[in-house]
Amino acid sequence: MKPLALAVVLLSGCSLYFDDPADPTPAPPPEPQPTSPTPPTTSYALTQTKAIAGELPVVGIDSDRAGGVWVAYRKPTTSYYENADVHIVHLDAAGTKLTDWLYQDEYTLVSGLAYDGSALWLDYNSNTSADNNHVRKLDAATGDTLTGFATEAGIVDVSTRADTLLLSKAWNQIVILDDANGGELARTPIDAFMYSTQLGIASWEDRTWVASRASKELALVDAAGKAVGHGSTTLLADFNYDNIKLAWDGTGLIMAIHNQIIWLSVTPQ
Repeated sequence: MKPLALAVVLLSGCSLYFDDPADPTPAPPPEPQPTSPTPPTTSYALTQTKAIAGELPVVGIDSDRAGGVWVAYRKPTTSYYENADVHIVHLDAAGTKLTDWLYQDEYTLVSGLAYDGSALWLDYNSNTSADNNHVRKLDAATGDTLTGFATEAGIVDVSTRADTLLLSKAWNQIVILDDANGGELARTPIDAFMYSTQLGIASWEDRTWVASRASKELALVDAAGKAVGHGSTTLLADFNYDNIKLAWDGTGLIMAIHNQIIWLSVTPQ
């Protein structure tokens, strides 16, 4: 009888591994959570319509809103810490030079120029915090310096939107400043390109065109930094060694590469 009692005990223990009809009904699986839809993307053809050569390497560019263009040149010197010759030149729609202002009080590299309708914003910047990184506001009628704000290192281009400055940071960000006091309003990561390759930007209504050193396409990003379009052009390579500056002239893009200033039509495909 002892072996039989042992068998009963073993069977009783095995019952732990079977469903117990007294257990409550298992809880249903959780409802799937809604996800934010991926914004649709649009393809654009960027076609060259006009090009001119600058007098010196172009370090900043913007439209004058009348068919002409504002251009920043920087003439390098033999010593990095020697003050450079920086020219701000205004060309009309026919390419005639209207102004040529010279600034010789700074050695820091120049990296971007923006026009807001009444003033110019000239960006002095490099990848080192030791330099005098700042933006200088210039009266567009006289060239006089009106004010300026300190900025962080790594700003590679500048654009404007309403009462703000849009700073393109090499490490794939757009930093937005209040143009009245230089206060930071927002900082948006850009996920369209390889990290640390961001170059020129151009404000396009509530969106922004962005160039990269590591892409032969331009990206169009929304306010959250997400790519909602891309622009194809034969002018860029898989990797671009020259700096690229961008501007919007109301109907198309303006792109500067080294000393070439190129107008591009923008056509949805």
